[in-house]
Amino acid sequence: MNERRGEVLVAIALALRSSSLLFGKIAMRTMGPFLTIGCRFTIAFVIIAILFRRHLTRIDARTLFHCALIGITFFLAMLTEMMGLQTTPSSVTAFLEGTVVILVPAMACILKRKLPDRITVASSVVCLIGVAFLTLKGDRLGFTSGELLVLLGTVWYSLSVIVTDVAAKNDDLMVVSIYQLLFIAIFGFIGAFIFEDIRMPQSGTEWGAVLALAVICSCVG
Repeated sequence: MNERRGEVLVAIALALRSSSLLFGKIAMRTMGPFLTIGCRFTIAFVIIAILFRRHLTRIDARTLFHCALIGITFFLAMLTEMMGLQTTPSSVTAFLEGTVVILVPAMACILKRKLPDRITVASSVVCLIGVAFLTLKGDRLGFTSGELLVLLGTVWYSLSVIVTDVAAKNDDLMVVSIYQLLFIAIFGFIGAFIFEDIRMPQSGTEWGAVLALAVICSCVG
């Protein structure tokens, strides 16, 4: 695996993640965000666990803790994103999530105590200008509550990237990939039973969206 191939894989993963916004809106016609996350990641975990079952036993307490840590940050990113998605167009949500290209380098610079290079700074400025235009309300700049939730989700997603980079550096990445799905599902169902009325999908289209979220966006992604 060289750096270029790694970049291509990350780009594919992000593209698949972006497609989840469209499927998420359909799934949440009936289901709440907690339950949608719980169902999506349970299905994804079962499929991945079956396909890569030989990795299931390669787990120790340290790696399991890392999986839980990555799982909770990614779960919070998904939750705030989906809560914001309920009132924000998917196109706007996708663009706002692009601010992760600012947050991740900024957090990395803080952790490494090193200033970013010129290309990173220039890209961040362009991204900020784009967000500013996107959030203009008439002649003033402002965010709706949904847009603020999406931006909060971006902060959590950035943290999940940093946590994954730091915590899982010396772990079996396939093990981490499998068990983080399980932890996200658990957190989703806990939230659903506490905060939501349990309502399953009411149509084939909604079930199709949930399966697309699980298979395309989570398993393949």
